[in-house]
Amino acid sequence: MKKDDFILLLAGLGGAGGIIALSIPLVLAFMQPKPVKLTGSPESFTFDYPHGEFAGERSWSQIGKGIWRETLPHGRNFTKFKEIRRTNFGRCKATIVEREDAPNFKIFIADRDCEKQWLYYQVGNEEWQFMGVMKSVK
Repeated sequence: MKKDDFILLLAGLGGAGGIIALSIPLVLAFMQPKPVKLTGSPESFTFDYPHGEFAGERSWSQIGKGIWRETLPHGRNFTKFKEIRRTNFGRCKATIVEREDAPNFKIFIADRDCEKQWLYYQVGNEEWQFMGVMKSVK
């Protein structure tokens, strides 16, 4: 006999058996684990870069404490970035990283729970510019 058939049988009996039978799905629903919303800096993500000869999907991942690697399409090349600070942008917290071989080039990496999973870049002290939408954020 299946669980649903058993519940219907008890419900048909009425009285205490019926009340118990009808409350089983409610109790089971409360016993299910709640999904956990991930927060904090992501461990990895991808984004589509549309410019130049290395256009395509780029993969980012943390490879050590405060160290990030950006892998270009087809895994041909990679670039290392180091974390320089955490920051707030409105209600969104983020990590700022700088390119190891070009410290004037910085990337804003939104935390996993930010409403908009966007990347921004900054060259020197210029204004932050939109870079792309983060996908497959983990």
